[in-house]
Amino acid sequence: MHIDAATNTVLGTTSTHTDDFIITSTGNVGIGTLAPSTKLEINSSTTGSIKIVDGTQGEGKVLVSDATGIGTWQELPVFKYVTSGNFNISSGDINSDTSTTSVKYSQASIVLSKGKWMINTGLTIMLRTVNATTNLNPYWLSLYLSSSPTTVSNTNFTYVGSVAKNFGGNMIKNQTANNPNFITGSTIIDVQANNTTIYLLIQNLSTDSNNNAVDWKFSPSNYENYLNAVPAN
Repeated sequence: MHIDAATNTVLGTTSTHTDDFIITSTGNVGIGTLAPSTKLEINSSTTGSIKIVDGTQGEGKVLVSDATGIGTWQELPVFKYVTSGNFNISSGDINSDTSTTSVKYSQASIVLSKGKWMINTGLTIMLRTVNATTNLNPYWLSLYLSSSPTTVSNTNFTYVGSVAKNFGGNMIKNQTANNPNFITGSTIIDVQANNTTIYLLIQNLSTDSNNNAVDWKFSPSNYENYLNAVPAN
């Protein structure tokens, strides 16, 4: 079958084939050619001659096949960039307290697209009080990723692994002014939708495991703070 939309085909002149559609006796389909060598051959001198719109299309996406040969538009990790989080430095210091609130919002968050991401973070957290009764011994302090800035939850992402992977480190007196400590770690999460905001929370402690008084102070403006995500699909 041969359809010549402009009725201008001249045999031996390929420049007149641009508007032609043909199905050969072997079942090959050609657009812009009279002799398709594969099941579908499209010849065109115009950029963007192929357009597939199925609801998964998007800027920067690549057509990827599954095991059965069905193709969908996907955003591959190689085309994603490392994403940096944001620290709201205008919020001022965040302090632990004796309230029943289990966590404090660090004023750090990150917005991610759908897919798997390795989250990396590090916070400089200081001992707020060091005296004869408070912060006498080292204690463990945890950080949490969360879908909410007020409670620990993961409604818009899951952890890759059998258990939730949070971060933690020792808080201890040292020889530096204000007794700074650095808590750092990495974990992989699977984000369920685009434009998802992930919040970083700090455990709110007033006593350690031995019931000794403890307290801490965190400044979002500390130079060492970081929060970023690396594509992990």
